[in-house]
Amino acid sequence: MAKTMKPEAPPVADAEQTLVELEQKRAKLVEARTKEDAQMANISSQAHARGDHEANDVFTAIIDRAMRHDAEIRSIDAAIARAKEVLAGARQAEAAATSRKSAVELKKHADALRTYAQTCDDALNVLLGAGDQMGAQLNEIHRLAARTRVTANYFL
Repeated sequence: MAKTMKPEAPPVADAEQTLVELEQKRAKLVEARTKEDAQMANISSQAHARGDHEANDVFTAIIDRAMRHDAEIRSIDAAIARAKEVLAGARQAEAAATSRKSAVELKKHADALRTYAQTCDDALNVLLGAGDQMGAQLNEIHRLAARTRVTANYFL
């Protein structure tokens, strides 16, 4: 059975750029929608109060554009929400990659430290062994000197 791989998160810069573009697109739509509201306010009295058919056609066209823009704004809001999720995922993936890289580097240094500690331990064992041998030699010298009554000047 093939293992399904989780798709990689986009780089943070790509996710941030997507979010910026969506927010810019939304801002343009909101601006257009605000202008439509102003146009609607200007033409509505002519269309409703005076019964002007041409004004009514313009009013209907403005309403159609406004409804389309409202739908697009809702759609972009959903896309922005998703883009924020993608950005959060990309940031988490980037942080995890940095953490893994740091862990590998830390392990390398910990391994080196362990090697140096073992070298120190080995050297200490050699030093202690040499100290024990020196002690044994001194004990033997004292034993022989005591038996033969050799004076201390003999060693000088």
